[in-house]
Amino acid sequence: MPWGLKRFQQTGNLHFLTFSCYKRRPNLGTPKSRSTFETALERVRKQYELCVYGYVVMPEHVHLLVSEPERGPLAKAMQSLKQGVARRLALRATDSFWLERYYDFNVWNHSKFVEKLCYIHRNPVERGLVERPEDWAWSSFRHYLNGDPGTVEIESHWTVRKRERAGISPTVRVRPPENPAQAKLERGTQRYVSSFPKICPLAWYSSSPVARRSYFRRIRMRRLLLVVGAVCLCASLALAQGKTSNAWTCPKPADAHSIEIGDKPGHAYSIDQITCTSTKGEIAGVREKEGTGTEFAEVTGNSMKGHGVFVETMANGDKIHFVYQFTATTKDGQMQSGSNKYQATSGAGKFKGIKSSGTCTGTAAADGSVNWSCTGTYSVP
Repeated sequence: MPWGLKRFQQTGNLHFLTFSCYKRRPNLGTPKSRSTFETALERVRKQYELCVYGYVVMPEHVHLLVSEPERGPLAKAMQSLKQGVARRLALRATDSFWLERYYDFNVWNHSKFVEKLCYIHRNPVERGLVERPEDWAWSSFRHYLNGDPGTVEIESHWTVRKRERAGISPTVRVRPPENPAQAKLERGTQRYVSSFPKICPLAWYSSSPVARRSYFRRIRMRRLLLVVGAVCLCASLALAQGKTSNAWTCPKPADAHSIEIGDKPGHAYSIDQITCTSTKGEIAGVREKEGTGTEFAEVTGNSMKGHGVFVETMANGDKIHFVYQFTATTKDGQMQSGSNKYQATSGAGKFKGIKSSGTCTGTAAADGSVNWSCTGTYSVP
């Protein structure tokens, strides 16, 4: 964090915050430590009456999207949060738990709100910790996805509906004016409620035009959250990506041709076509079904190498085209073991524009077929 960085707080904006563990150590690397942070965040939310719109707890840093507190400055709330977590997780540590400073970005419009919230939810995926945002339990994504209450109360359309069903509405609360003369003028027109529901983003409003504008500005932000949830979910689906782990069974080639070159014994060129059946695997939620490979190989004694094109048909009828390069060992003209590297070149339907790559290893079965086991990655726009 650069020194001399200016913070703009008490502006009425939301804030995208990032703070990191000391020397980027994975102090939040265990489920228990991440759950401890969530508990501390909920405590601070209630104590300082701030709204949490989104968060993610990573092994060595945290992202938050929050409002400014109704009780005290944001910096004080974050200090309480960081100190509370450090006391619980670093009782006997000699070094600091957190880096001293934190990053604070003012979120001033809807597009920035969507950008930061989606960044928060996709962070575990981009880091390779999980394949899908919903697989990471220590973030607000599950709440936006299906209303999961979780440890931390998230300010969203789900929460608004829950309050409406419970019959909870904002309670009028007017802060007593600091000026006694003003208090005398306003006496009889002011109502102060010392006990009120913890309603976010604003638990009360007054006759002050400034307070009313602040309240309704936040209400407008709340109404946009339904759209935000859909946008983030669509963004997650639009950027569908993950890892593949699949298996194939390929019988002996039905159509194969070999030509001896004649320069030395056992040196030949061959071309064959084979249809394989998927026994395990899916891409972007669609089961793999079958595929046809057409390949060219150079055979030298008991080894061969070559390349081919594999046209895969998915369970929904869409097709994906792959190219691959392979090496293998043979015995009596039959493949015994092999490996290949593959890459998707094109796709149709749901898989148009797919990017995928990986490796496979194969071993021969007693009936002459070959069982292939493949792993890789993919992304579908």
